[in-house]
Amino acid sequence: MAKIVVAMYDHFDAAQRAVKALADKGFPRDNISMVANDASGELKHFSEESSDVMADVAEGAGMGAAIGGLSGLLVGLASLAIPGVGPVLAAGPIATAIGGAGIGMAAGGLISGLTGMGVPDEHAGNFSEGVRRGGTLVTVHTTDEMADRAVEILDHHTPVDMDERTQLWRAEGWRRFDESAQPHTTEEIERERLRQMPMQDEMPMRMAESQEDMDRANEIREYEVYESQFRSHYETNFTDSHYLYDEYVPAYRYGYELATSDRYRDRDWNEINSEARRDWEQSHPESLWDDFKEAVREGWATVTGRR
Repeated sequence: MAKIVVAMYDHFDAAQRAVKALADKGFPRDNISMVANDASGELKHFSEESSDVMADVAEGAGMGAAIGGLSGLLVGLASLAIPGVGPVLAAGPIATAIGGAGIGMAAGGLISGLTGMGVPDEHAGNFSEGVRRGGTLVTVHTTDEMADRAVEILDHHTPVDMDERTQLWRAEGWRRFDESAQPHTTEEIERERLRQMPMQDEMPMRMAESQEDMDRANEIREYEVYESQFRSHYETNFTDSHYLYDEYVPAYRYGYELATSDRYRDRDWNEINSEARRDWEQSHPESLWDDFKEAVREGWATVTGRR
């Protein structure tokens, strides 16, 4: 019996990483779908299906390279406008389900597309609201035997906890997805993402029960001050690697933690290098130090100002 497995991600590159992992593990690419909010219009330029266009795009950096790679993983990239959601980049079976009227036009809403693929009505509405608020949805059709494996792969890339997220929306007065609602603007989406950041790190200020927890939550927010610099460093130095930005985030964060710890912050990099490597290899056994050490050092150098 066929099953559909669904996950929502706050960031496009995390969703792309999940799609790549599914494809790498043998899930057929024509069974994988994605719907990514494109309020900014950044993704629209890369929805052409021409391999020549995608090859040119892939030569660039940042988002262009990401979409260029995505074109080889998913079938039928299309830029669509969905009622209540706004502009999206869609691919796979769901693009066909909601884009029957042709490129640029959605024949039906996202809810009807999802329910037509087997997602229950309530969940389809919640996922649609998630995309409206800036998220990226990934689905995969698979067999009963492979469904648990698909869940495991998608969970590895830190999807949104939709039960928790919808509870938060309802506490703020949201009731259901409304196809007649105005799509979120880029500014509204950015505010939404900034508001959700503490939730992603499992220790939001509103749930801190001790001074230690509150200090940790404040530290997380301080790290975010440097995130744009780390992303810029990645796009300048690592886009040709086989790792996505999300895979470098733990290294940048580890460098930040070195720079802010009493043990390391007042020492030179050459002094702490061997200890930092040992601690990294103990806490990140699946991530090779040689692949990530430059990102760790950049995190440390950015915070300490020592290069």
